[in-house]
Amino acid sequence: METCLNSLNNQDFSKHEVIVVDNGSTDGSMEFIKRRFPKTKIVAFEENRGFSRAVNEGIKRAEGKYILLLNNDVEADPGLLRHLHEAVTNGGDADFLACRMMDFRSRELIDGIGDGFPRKGKAFRIGHGATYGPSFHQRRRVFGACAGAAFYKKTLFEKVGLFDEDFFAYHEDADWNFRANLMGYRCQYVPHAVVYHMGSRTTGGLINEFTVFYNIRNMINVIAKNMPTVLLFKYSPRILRGQVESFFRYCVVEGYWGAYFRGLCEAVKLAPKMLRKRAKIQGKRAISTMQLNRLLIESEKQKEACSPIC
Repeated sequence: METCLNSLNNQDFSKHEVIVVDNGSTDGSMEFIKRRFPKTKIVAFEENRGFSRAVNEGIKRAEGKYILLLNNDVEADPGLLRHLHEAVTNGGDADFLACRMMDFRSRELIDGIGDGFPRKGKAFRIGHGATYGPSFHQRRRVFGACAGAAFYKKTLFEKVGLFDEDFFAYHEDADWNFRANLMGYRCQYVPHAVVYHMGSRTTGGLINEFTVFYNIRNMINVIAKNMPTVLLFKYSPRILRGQVESFFRYCVVEGYWGAYFRGLCEAVKLAPKMLRKRAKIQGKRAISTMQLNRLLIESEKQKEACSPIC
């Protein structure tokens, strides 16, 4: 947290406010922020209400025209805000922006340049693990932004809606990205907007009981809410294969059988609610099935082009 707030204080673009949403921390974080960063606005929950609820509360409290979401385990490059502001105000057609997220410890390695969503229904970080080089120098359209470092026009949240609080954590940004794309909004990767990401500091690692449960549950929720019926049937073999891959990874390899099946059961329980949301989302869809299909295929191409051998 201290590294993140220091980096925001050191931005060369000064017209910004900083809001910290605390999800029931008990380690003295809020007292430290009040003492060390007195200009920071604090929204404090008494208990952990999930990433989606915390982010939504911050968005509601923000006073500016643009919203930058940052995880507490990132360090922002001094030019981050300036590059993002220039990118969104220079006449381009992007409605929200993905930052270049680099590995905090191995700073030549990419953590992600935005999020992709392939036909098998498993969101991924574009370029994860690759060494930064010429293939990542250019701005490009991507399916969406990782909410750990993403920049939005605030009016988008009035049109697309806020993050789904039923997700609690994980894949809430994939869900929001999908909804935005269905309504015709575009995301662009901005290579000069750089943050350095430590990764999974709050949840205790990339794979554990918590992450497996929410990843499995919410991966299914994203598909149930957003994939148009025609594509859902067309790509059901791919989607099934993606689910089998997750089963082998989380259960056979990692041994998280309980968390995996709890996630599946919870997804089934939430299905009626997700289907009600699906009806509203599909009713707002502004792009054709063919256009969405092209976006999904382009995501797959970006994953192949940005493998760790780039």
